Amino acid sequence: MNKRKLLVGSLMGVALLAAVGLLAAASGQSSLKYAGRTMTIVTFDGPQIGEPLKRHAPEFEKLTGAKINVVLTTFSDLFPRILTDFTSGTNTFDAGVFDPQWLGDYVSGGYLEPLDSYIAKTPSMKWNEIMPFFREFSATYAGKTYMVPLDGDFQMVYYRRDLWANKQFKADFAAKYGYALVPPKTWGQYNDMAEFFNGKTVDGVKMYGAVEAQKRNAQSFWLLGSRAGGYMQYKGTTQGMFFNSDTMKPLINAAGFVRALTEWKNIQKFGPPNMINFDTGDVRSAFVGGQAALAIDWGDIGSLSTDKKTSAIQGKLGAVILPGSKEIWDRSANKWITKNAVNYAPYAAFGGWSGAVNSKSKNKDIAFDYLAFLTQPENSDEDVTLGITGFNPYRQSHFNNDSIWIKSGMTKEDASNYLGAIKSSLKSKNLVLDIRLPGTDRYQKLLDEGIARALSGEETPQVALDGVSAAWDKLTDELGRKKQLTIYRASLKLKSLEGN
Repeated sequence: MNKRKLLVGSLMGVALLAAVGLLAAASGQSSLKYAGRTMTIVTFDGPQIGEPLKRHAPEFEKLTGAKINVVLTTFSDLFPRILTDFTSGTNTFDAGVFDPQWLGDYVSGGYLEPLDSYIAKTPSMKWNEIMPFFREFSATYAGKTYMVPLDGDFQMVYYRRDLWANKQFKADFAAKYGYALVPPKTWGQYNDMAEFFNGKTVDGVKMYGAVEAQKRNAQSFWLLGSRAGGYMQYKGTTQGMFFNSDTMKPLINAAGFVRALTEWKNIQKFGPPNMINFDTGDVRSAFVGGQAALAIDWGDIGSLSTDKKTSAIQGKLGAVILPGSKEIWDRSANKWITKNAVNYAPYAAFGGWSGAVNSKSKNKDIAFDYLAFLTQPENSDEDVTLGITGFNPYRQSHFNNDSIWIKSGMTKEDASNYLGAIKSSLKSKNLVLDIRLPGTDRYQKLLDEGIARALSGEETPQVALDGVSAAWDKLTDELGRKKQLTIYRASLKLKSLEGN
């Protein structure tokens, strides 16, 4: 691969050499376009997410003369660190790769550069090849594009295909539960399967039924949305599930969320004894290491499953869309109702790591060009197949070309299962959108605290979520209920209530 032919630029879409100013004898230039300039970009120290930013930097530096300074920090510190840099006027960071949910705070303060004109001048990004959800929702805010997608995030259920295909397990399961052992379609089935496999010995390893992240301050709170979607949202994406879209009253303590949190706590019986302290890294290590039958995670387990040094599940990977429910919570009638079909509501948790440019930066050109360099297919097609990156599929080429996955070590069946689960989520007309409001980080921290109290047994799920609801209501009033409602409705593609 000749990466000198891959570099993108924001300079009117001209040819490569002119775009980056590489030693052009005809113009008499004796230095590269960005020689002597340094661009600083901040992100998460997973080591995922930071890894591809650091790995691609030397090639970009060689092509352009720029120096790329990658600053890494913890997830809990990332939002406030960026915001403080913006609000203080320090502007240490020219760019950042972060959670699209934070656009509400960063855009409302005027801290981010709109990127529409940059993108229009950079055809080599193949912008329209990015899946619509990521470029039209994750990357945009209030009608403008502020982010460059680098990752696609949906949580899904992973399972061991070899265990589900085992004739003895199939017979024993059917005898005990009265239905066939197939990938879980409902949360009730998921629980049954976790119970069934818990304690089973497979290849000399005593299995856990399921592994799920439950640790506080470690991105675990997103699992509540994944577990609640099938109960709470049933009228399509515009219904939303976190707030009443007419009043901005929280729905977080509704019966659907309480049931989801109760079931999430109960799954502890079928997981490792210390699962309450598991973060996403622990979940991935346990499942990929062959210690569990089921797991809930973003797309990372898929790419990690191919690592021959750590994976015990290569060729055994199964993945499905998040389970749903035939029982849904009718928020209008305030009662449970039963449907004939399973209600699926896949959750776009987080939305995918994306890059943005500081509107006050003196290096906007370098910052955008580096983000465009990272997202172009020639780089991202490889990045999404590497477990160390933390980047998951988000372009059409990532889904339509299974050769990149087979080359990475997946079997064709593994790739089909993995990509199929993500595509099923992307295609859903009942996709649950994550919160994208000013103050999102504060809403999330309040939720994280409440969940921790319930999972530890300090409070019942109902009491814990009642507390979260009251705190969210207070925060909404502090930030301006009318403003928050307008933004929330816009995020769901609903018309404004102005004048009603």
